[in-house]
Amino acid sequence: MALSRAAAGVLRFSEERDPAVLARFVRLRVTDPEGAYRRRGIEAARRWLRETGNTVLRVPYPVVTPEDWGEVGGYPLGQWIAEQRRAYTTKTLEAGRVTELEKLGMVRSEQDAAWADGIAVAKEYAAAHGHFLPPTTAVWDGHPIGMWAKNARAAARKARENEELRAAVLCGRRPGR
Repeated sequence: MALSRAAAGVLRFSEERDPAVLARFVRLRVTDPEGAYRRRGIEAARRWLRETGNTVLRVPYPVVTPEDWGEVGGYPLGQWIAEQRRAYTTKTLEAGRVTELEKLGMVRSEQDAAWADGIAVAKEYAAAHGHFLPPTTAVWDGHPIGMWAKNARAAARKARENEELRAAVLCGRRPGR
């Protein structure tokens, strides 16, 4: 297993080392690696919010923090956020961590957030055009509102068909009759 440059420096026993650095190394890698990883995640999230100017913690999955961000450089922030969402959904995220993430503006459900964004853009589009019948190719404020509307209508139609099918089965009828 390859060691990082910092770890190799700490583990070089032929040189004098700062006891505080050695203690931090042991705590980070030996005593509490999961806690340290979480703390790095929180700090990376704070830095990402500052750097991007966002007010909510909605980080795309592939985001890795830039290497020049010091201690949190190269951190897989998008993956970490996705893991926090999964833990929240399965109710395995400790209450203190939930509170900590909520203070940062954590988006719990990407699907709910995307739906809310779509509704907001749809309202703007309808207000500007006097209707909500965008062509499939319509883009409003950088949002593909035409495709969003098409998909939303298709999902509603499919949900209605599924509900009718359920009702038919519950009543003892064969579907399609």
